[in-house]
Parts: sequence; structure tokens; C-alpha cells
Amino acid sequence: MKIRLIDSLVLMVFLSIAGFTAFMRIQGTLVGYEIGDLKDKESLLLDQLSGLKMNLAKQTSKKNLIQLASAQSNHMDPFESMASLEPELNSDQN
Repeated sequence: MKIRLIDSLVLMVFLSIAGFTAFMRIQGTLVGYEIGDLKDKESLLLDQLSGLKMNLAKQTSKKNLIQLASAQSNHMDPFESMASLEPELNSDQN
């Protein structure tokens, strides 16, 4: 019994299709693992973002800002410092 050329070509096509299918399944599985890892990383980053937003809200609350401003002895109102410079500016113009 001789193996004809057409039989060997059909066998090669089927083996090529089977190999390609196996390759695609493996690649799909690997991509799935990578997506899972990225979702875990996203979850961690969202938790960190939430914590940072909470921290920012605490620090910029009105009560906390008033306490910080009253605790600083060198706190100056910018408008007061500008008002003290006005007489000097007016005297330069004369």
C-alpha cells in the first residue's frame, strides 16, 4: 500500500490546523492570566486612590485648615502685606 501525495498533503493540513489550534488556545490562556494580573493591579491602585482621596479630604477640610492657619505664627494675610507696600509705591510716583 503506497501513501499517495494527496494523502500526505491532507495529513499535513490537518496536523497544521491542530498545531495552530493548540497554539491559539495556549496564547488565549496566557492572555487570560495576564488580564487577571492586571485586574488585581487595578484593584490595588483603586484602593490606593481611595485612600489618597480620603487623606486629601481630611487635610483640606475647613476645620483642619483653620487649625493649621492658627497654629502658624508666621501666617500673614497677603492683602495685609500688599496694603503695607502701597504707601511706598505712592511715594515713588511723586
